[in-house]
Amino acid sequence: MLRDIVIDANCAGRICNPVAEPYKQLIEWLREHGYLCVSRHLLIEYAKAGCGPGAQNILAILIQLLQRIGRLININDAALAGVPFTKKIERNLLSNRSDWVHIKLVMCSHRRLLISSDGKLRRDVRDFPRFKAVAIECPSEVNLTTYIPDSD
Repeated sequence: MLRDIVIDANCAGRICNPVAEPYKQLIEWLREHGYLCVSRHLLIEYAKAGCGPGAQNILAILIQLLQRIGRLININDAALAGVPFTKKIERNLLSNRSDWVHIKLVMCSHRRLLISSDGKLRRDVRDFPRFKAVAIECPSEVNLTTYIPDSD
Protein backbone atom coordinates (compact mmCIF):
# COMPACT_ATOMS: atom_id res chain seq x y z
CA MET A 1 0.00 0.00 0.00
CA LEU A 2 1.26 3.44 -0.89
CA ARG A 3 1.99 5.61 2.12
CA ASP A 4 0.10 8.64 0.84
CA ILE A 5 -1.51 11.61 2.51
CA VAL A 6 -3.72 14.54 1.55
CA ILE A 7 -2.76 17.89 3.05
CA ASP A 8 -5.47 20.55 2.91
CA ALA A 9 -4.44 23.98 1.66
CA ASN A 10 -5.34 25.55 4.99
CA CYS A 11 -2.35 23.71 6.45
CA ALA A 12 -0.05 24.85 3.64
CA GLY A 13 0.89 27.97 5.57
CA ARG A 14 2.20 25.81 8.38
CA ILE A 15 4.53 24.06 5.95
CA CYS A 16 5.69 27.22 4.19
CA ASN A 17 8.53 29.27 5.66
CA PRO A 18 8.89 29.19 8.61
CA VAL A 19 7.75 25.64 9.25
CA ALA A 20 5.58 25.05 12.31
CA GLU A 21 7.20 22.53 14.66
CA PRO A 22 4.68 19.63 14.30
CA TYR A 23 5.07 19.81 10.51
CA LYS A 24 8.84 19.32 10.45
CA GLN A 25 8.48 15.56 10.91
CA LEU A 26 5.76 15.49 8.22
CA ILE A 27 8.12 17.15 5.75
CA GLU A 28 10.93 14.75 6.61
CA TRP A 29 8.60 11.76 6.26
CA LEU A 30 7.36 12.99 2.87
CA ARG A 31 10.91 13.57 1.66
CA GLU A 32 12.07 10.12 2.72
CA HIS A 33 9.04 7.83 2.37
CA GLY A 34 5.68 9.45 1.72
CA TYR A 35 3.50 10.17 -1.25
CA LEU A 36 1.51 13.41 -1.49
CA CYS A 37 -1.92 13.00 -3.03
CA VAL A 38 -3.20 16.09 -4.85
CA SER A 39 -5.75 17.17 -7.41
CA ARG A 40 -5.85 20.07 -9.82
CA HIS A 41 -8.15 21.85 -7.36
CA LEU A 42 -5.80 21.38 -4.42
CA LEU A 43 -2.77 22.56 -6.40
CA ILE A 44 -4.70 25.73 -7.29
CA GLU A 45 -5.47 26.28 -3.61
CA TYR A 46 -1.80 25.75 -2.73
CA ALA A 47 -0.88 28.38 -5.33
CA LYS A 48 -3.44 30.83 -3.92
CA ALA A 49 -1.89 30.29 -0.48
CA GLY A 50 1.50 31.17 -1.96
CA CYS A 51 2.76 27.60 -1.62
CA GLY A 52 2.24 26.16 -5.06
CA PRO A 53 4.76 25.17 -7.71
CA GLY A 54 6.92 28.12 -8.70
CA ALA A 55 6.87 29.66 -5.24
CA GLN A 56 10.07 29.69 -3.22
CA ASN A 57 9.06 27.93 -0.03
CA ILE A 58 9.36 24.50 1.49
CA LEU A 59 6.01 23.11 0.31
CA ALA A 60 6.56 24.21 -3.29
CA ILE A 61 10.06 22.69 -3.30
CA LEU A 62 8.69 19.49 -1.71
CA ILE A 63 5.99 19.22 -4.40
CA GLN A 64 8.63 19.61 -7.11
CA LEU A 65 10.84 16.98 -5.45
CA LEU A 66 7.99 14.48 -5.08
CA GLN A 67 6.96 15.02 -8.69
CA ARG A 68 10.53 14.48 -9.89
CA ILE A 69 10.93 11.21 -7.96
CA GLY A 70 7.46 9.91 -8.79
CA ARG A 71 5.82 10.30 -5.38
CA LEU A 72 3.31 13.01 -6.23
CA ILE A 73 -0.04 11.34 -6.92
CA ASN A 74 -2.24 13.57 -9.04
CA ILE A 75 -5.85 12.37 -9.01
CA ASN A 76 -7.63 13.50 -12.16
CA ASP A 77 -11.10 15.02 -12.40
CA ALA A 78 -12.58 11.82 -13.88
CA ALA A 79 -11.52 9.79 -10.82
CA LEU A 80 -12.93 12.46 -8.50
CA ALA A 81 -16.22 12.36 -10.39
CA GLY A 82 -16.37 8.63 -9.63
CA VAL A 83 -17.02 9.32 -5.93
CA PRO A 84 -20.82 9.62 -5.67
CA PHE A 85 -22.44 12.55 -3.91
CA THR A 86 -26.17 12.00 -3.60
CA LYS A 87 -28.53 14.77 -2.53
CA LYS A 88 -28.80 13.07 0.88
CA ILE A 89 -25.00 13.10 1.29
CA GLU A 90 -24.83 16.75 0.23
CA ARG A 91 -27.51 17.71 2.78
CA ASN A 92 -25.45 16.12 5.56
CA LEU A 93 -22.15 17.81 4.68
CA LEU A 94 -21.05 20.66 6.93
CA SER A 95 -18.01 21.78 4.97
CA ASN A 96 -17.99 24.46 2.30
CA ARG A 97 -19.13 23.34 -1.13
CA SER A 98 -15.67 24.32 -2.46
CA ASP A 99 -14.14 21.71 -0.12
CA TRP A 100 -16.30 18.83 -1.36
CA VAL A 101 -13.77 18.04 -4.10
CA HIS A 102 -11.20 17.49 -1.31
CA ILE A 103 -13.49 14.92 0.32
CA LYS A 104 -13.52 13.08 -3.01
CA LEU A 105 -9.73 13.38 -3.21
CA VAL A 106 -9.32 11.74 0.20
CA MET A 107 -11.68 8.93 -0.82
CA CYS A 108 -9.59 8.35 -4.00
CA SER A 109 -6.32 8.19 -2.06
CA HIS A 110 -4.88 4.87 -0.90
CA ARG A 111 -4.72 5.45 2.86
CA ARG A 112 -7.61 7.93 3.04
CA LEU A 113 -5.70 10.16 5.44
CA LEU A 114 -6.26 13.92 5.57
CA ILE A 115 -4.49 16.67 7.51
CA SER A 116 -6.67 19.77 7.80
CA SER A 117 -7.31 22.52 10.30
CA ASP A 118 -10.91 22.79 9.04
CA GLY A 119 -13.04 20.98 11.62
CA LYS A 120 -16.08 20.73 9.35
CA LEU A 121 -14.05 19.20 6.53
CA ARG A 122 -12.46 16.72 8.95
CA ARG A 123 -15.91 15.71 10.22
CA ASP A 124 -17.25 15.22 6.69
CA VAL A 125 -14.27 13.06 5.73
CA ARG A 126 -14.58 10.90 8.85
CA ASP A 127 -18.36 10.48 8.49
CA PHE A 128 -18.58 10.02 4.71
CA PRO A 129 -20.84 7.02 3.99
CA ARG A 130 -19.41 3.79 2.54
CA PHE A 131 -15.80 4.91 3.10
CA LYS A 132 -13.52 4.72 6.13
CA ALA A 133 -11.16 7.65 6.38
CA VAL A 134 -9.09 9.43 9.01
CA ALA A 135 -8.92 13.19 9.24
CA ILE A 136 -6.52 14.81 11.69
CA GLU A 137 -5.61 18.35 12.58
CA CYS A 138 -1.95 17.83 13.35
CA PRO A 139 0.55 15.37 11.83
CA SER A 140 1.58 14.18 15.29
CA GLU A 141 -1.87 12.60 15.80
CA VAL A 142 -0.85 9.49 13.82
CA ASN A 143 2.37 7.65 13.13
CA LEU A 144 2.76 8.37 9.43
CA THR A 145 5.24 5.53 8.95
CA THR A 146 3.13 2.75 10.43
CA TYR A 147 -0.42 3.98 9.88
CA ILE A 148 -2.56 1.44 8.03
CA PRO A 149 -6.22 2.25 7.46
CA ASP A 150 -8.99 -0.07 8.56
CA SER A 151 -10.30 -2.12 5.66
CA ASP A 152 -13.62 -1.13 4.10
